[in-house]
Amino acid sequence: MDRIDAEMIARGDTLNANYYTGLQLRSTAAEMRGRYADALHYTHRASVIQDSLEFYNQREQLNELATVYHLQEERLARQQKESEARTYRIIAVSTMMLLLLTAFILWRVHRDNRLLTEKNRRLYELYHEQEEHEEQVVEDTAGVEAEAQHPTFNAQLYKRLCALMEDPAVFTDPDANHETLARLVGTNYKYVYDALHECAGTTPADFINHYRIRHAAALLTTTDQPVGLIAEECGIASRPTFNRLFREHYSMTPTEYRNVANQTSVTV
Repeated sequence: MDRIDAEMIARGDTLNANYYTGLQLRSTAAEMRGRYADALHYTHRASVIQDSLEFYNQREQLNELATVYHLQEERLARQQKESEARTYRIIAVSTMMLLLLTAFILWRVHRDNRLLTEKNRRLYELYHEQEEHEEQVVEDTAGVEAEAQHPTFNAQLYKRLCALMEDPAVFTDPDANHETLARLVGTNYKYVYDALHECAGTTPADFINHYRIRHAAALLTTTDQPVGLIAEECGIASRPTFNRLFREHYSMTPTEYRNVANQTSVTV
């Protein structure tokens, strides 16, 4: 056994279970032979070996735990990098989609504005041609009635009403109504209503508003006054009412009409 011990010590291989077991057996054998000093010596060496083995085992466990922890850290680091990469890809794709959507919206807005401007320009030209035609029809009608030997009462009254509206002070009065027209032409409301209905197919209120809106269109074209102020100058105190009447007459808002008129004048 001493030879074996010497070989193990020479190899540095004393920290193993076999060597520990051998020392315990030696201690037992020495005690049975009454060699208590040798038994105590072997027991002490076995105790040291046992402590060393336990320390070694604990160190191996700690090393294993450290390895596991290191591998876990590497795995978590890889997962974090993969997660960050996915996040960057999502952000990049989302940003690209947002840019494309923004570009599409801007293109649609530009196209719609261009189409709306073109439509308003055609409407502007159409309404001006229509107004010129209406003025010519009124002049022709007045000429025919003047040549007639017995013009009707309604035709004469309608002619007087049209002549009356050449003065903007009449229709720009916010209180102007059917009674105003009747008083200015020296008759009553019923005759005014009948004349407008027969000769123009309209009512006194629409007749007055027609001249107000045409006057507003002229101011929008020739001045830089705010739309609200123009509405008040034309006798319409309510901005929503003015916008509604203007859109009904010209199929566009006052601002759109002004923009188209300015563009048309520049083009011309």
